[in-house]
Order: sequence, then C-alpha cells, then structure tokens
Amino acid sequence: IKGDTEAEAHETVQLLVDAIESDTVLHYASATGVGTIMDDDVKYHLTIDDVSLLEGDHHGEMAFTVTLSAVMPTDIIIPYQVLAGSANGSDVVLHSGSTVIKAGTQTAKIIATVVGDTRPEDDEYFTVKISPPESAIVVSVRDAVATGFIYNDDLVTDPSLSLGDVVISKQQNLQL
Repeated sequence: IKGDTEAEAHETVQLLVDAIESDTVLHYASATGVGTIMDDDVKYHLTIDDVSLLEGDHHGEMAFTVTLSAVMPTDIIIPYQVLAGSANGSDVVLHSGSTVIKAGTQTAKIIATVVGDTRPEDDEYFTVKISPPESAIVVSVRDAVATGFIYNDDLVTDPSLSLGDVVISKQQNLQL
C-alpha cells in the first residue's frame, strides 16, 4: 500500500489464498480476505455562517449557509441541530435534521423559523450546530456552530411618566 496526499474515497483490497505448503504437509485452504484502506487526507472542510434578523410580528425565516471548501464529486449529507440559547422554543422552532450539498456545488441552507411577537423584550440568540457528515471522502468541520441573533423590534407603546403635586413656599429653595 502506497500512501498519498490525495483526498479520495476509502478503498478495498481483496486477498485470495489458494494453498499453503509447508515442509511436511500440504495444507489446502481457500480463503478470501478483504481489507479497507481508509483515506486520511482531508481536503474538504465545512463551515456555517452567523445570521441576524429583526424579530417581526409574524413568523420569519433565517437561512444559515453551510459552505464546503471545494467542490466534491458526490453529494454529502450534513446533520444539524437548532438549539436554544437565550431564545427558546417560544422564539424559534427548535429541531434537528439534515441538509445536502449536492455534487459539484459548495453550499446548502439550513432554515430556522423565528416566531415573531409584539412583546418588547431583550435581543436574543440561538445556535445551529452541524456535525461531520458520513461520507466515503473525509470531510472535517472547521466551524461547527453558528449563532442566530434575533433583534427585538417591539417598542413600549404606552410610555407614561407621572409626577405628584409639589408645593413649595417662597422661602424654600427648589432643588431637583
């Protein structure tokens, strides 16, 4: 087996043994063995980008782009999870699934659904985590976690300020 630096699919080699002969006795056996040559040359890397969105009053979508460092000759399936941060299940639909980068392309999208509302609240975030794909060609994950930032766009609609009556006499100094 000769080593190389080419990223490629794992390969198999088959060895067939027909007969074994020794000094004293001829042993006949027919056996087949299969060995797998595992590729350890990493040429392909995955990353995922961060995304932000104004919350809105209705459902909205955030599209996270998963990028492959170079075009591959085969499709790869990338598992992912949408996980809570300060934003929880009432702010974003938490789920898991997979996305596919098709052969000959370098990107795929993961969609997270944001649940809008009219409540004033702090800005929030959640994460999307990708896992290494199961692929015949080795693909590493360089950036496995993206952050989704949900910016609050709801304002307090009825701000009020009240002051009680103030009575002072001419001799008193008013200090605020």
